[in-house]
Amino acid sequence: MTSKSKVKQDFCLQYRKLICIGVCYQVCFFLIYLLVFFLKKVPGKPFSIETTLNSVTICWEKPREKLDCFQVRYKEKDGKSEWKSVETECDSNYITIKEIMDGVVYVFQVRGKVDHLEGPYGPISDGITTSALTLAEIIKKCSCIKETTPKIYRLPLKENIKARNEEARTKQLILGLSKTDFRKHTSP
Repeated sequence: MTSKSKVKQDFCLQYRKLICIGVCYQVCFFLIYLLVFFLKKVPGKPFSIETTLNSVTICWEKPREKLDCFQVRYKEKDGKSEWKSVETECDSNYITIKEIMDGVVYVFQVRGKVDHLEGPYGPISDGITTSALTLAEIIKKCSCIKETTPKIYRLPLKENIKARNEEARTKQLILGLSKTDFRKHTSP
């Protein structure tokens, strides 16, 4: 091999390395651009603004893009439960999720929707715990049936007939009837 062909071969090899490095840089810049682009379209990390025994109101930072509504999914943090989802009625950046269990830690995630297209989910929230039912709150819902010492209370219970399982001999009782339901339930 002549020295001229050797120089030409080295030059071609160096040129290919530069092209590969240039392509790598271009791919990196493109990936960074995509990341920034999608981060602007993703809602922020949800956080709680109010918790009760069976509901959580969460809020999040809106993305810059105009959206029709948001889809919020949630599940128990440490449980094996499936994700459940709800949607906001408009493009508001908060929602109250009702009918969840008390004293349980939940995690939430939000994504935007335009027409029938769904965007990517934003970051998962930190664990948000619903309030636990205390004895004082239970007593407020009870009726005092004897003013002796100690007082005797009747718990306001209502059976969920649909949850009854005759084979397993189980029932679901709901604590905390309204006073009118309680009177109907306990009257002879």
